[in-house]
Amino acid sequence: MNGLYIGNTQQWSDSIPTHLEDFLFSPNALGARFQRLRCEAQSNLYADQEKLRIYLGTYFPRSFCESRNLHTLLLGLDPVRQLWSQKRTIHILDFGSGTGGNVCGLVQALADSGIKAKVHVYSIDGNKEALMYQRILLEHMQEHIGITVDLTVINEVFPNDPEGFSQKFRQVVATLPHQLDLIMAWKSLSELFIADQTSFVGSYTPFFEISAPLLAQDGLMTVLDVTIKARQKWLPVVLSKDLRQFLNNQTDVALIIPFGCAQRQDHCPARGCYPKFEFSVSHQDCGYDPIKFSFFALGRKDLAKSILKRAPVDAPCQDELGKPAAVVSRLRPLSLYGKIVER
Repeated sequence: MNGLYIGNTQQWSDSIPTHLEDFLFSPNALGARFQRLRCEAQSNLYADQEKLRIYLGTYFPRSFCESRNLHTLLLGLDPVRQLWSQKRTIHILDFGSGTGGNVCGLVQALADSGIKAKVHVYSIDGNKEALMYQRILLEHMQEHIGITVDLTVINEVFPNDPEGFSQKFRQVVATLPHQLDLIMAWKSLSELFIADQTSFVGSYTPFFEISAPLLAQDGLMTVLDVTIKARQKWLPVVLSKDLRQFLNNQTDVALIIPFGCAQRQDHCPARGCYPKFEFSVSHQDCGYDPIKFSFFALGRKDLAKSILKRAPVDAPCQDELGKPAAVVSRLRPLSLYGKIVER
């Protein structure tokens, strides 16, 4: 799957830790419950506590596992591991963070990777109740995995149109440190696109343009979004197109994942394609919950080059695998420590 998967003897981590599962679903704790909301889940901005409890039981476990797996992959890349293992504090911006599934998954990935740095999260979301749950969950996580997490919540509602979003986002990030180790936007930029009924383009490109200068030299940006159709457009194609436009117009940031796309970034003949990932999640309220998404990781060019020179030179790309890229299930991401190895 686009150079991320070699070998088929091991699987993605498809479940959440027992302590977190019990905390989520216990009636005496958060009281989460599983129920697919489908269209309602496309926006969490105005969800009340009842809907948020459904979200925690349905979509939080998905985001947690996606983030844990994909960030474990990134942290396993030798150049990233060497640089991040020396950090004392890791500064993270999470745009549209919701209840914090992806940031909790990231914290778990840091612990799994043996990185014990203090984590400072700047969490942006328009739903105060969701941010409240996020704080509770991060406090629970740090108690159980031994990583200190400081959370700065930024409760802001953004305009849906790209121009309005750009103006507001610039104002918000102007208050943040200009040396961020990780910038995340998981299933949030699509909410703006779905809600906007006036613009022909989405807010992916301005998000990249405004947030990229905040990256530290060894910083990473991870963007994950849903694979659905909205406003007569296939969302992952919109994301891929906007990302290509951004990368073509600047010189300091490069694509890292998918490896095949990154290797062909300057001479990619494909159009209308995108990387498609899928696996399943299980927990006490649902034994099999299949998920699909599109994912990209970016970094400063020097870091990207040091990673890609270790990647297999024949990493497949979407053009070889189809549109969307074919996915082989029951495979897990590589952990690359200095070289590519088949497990």
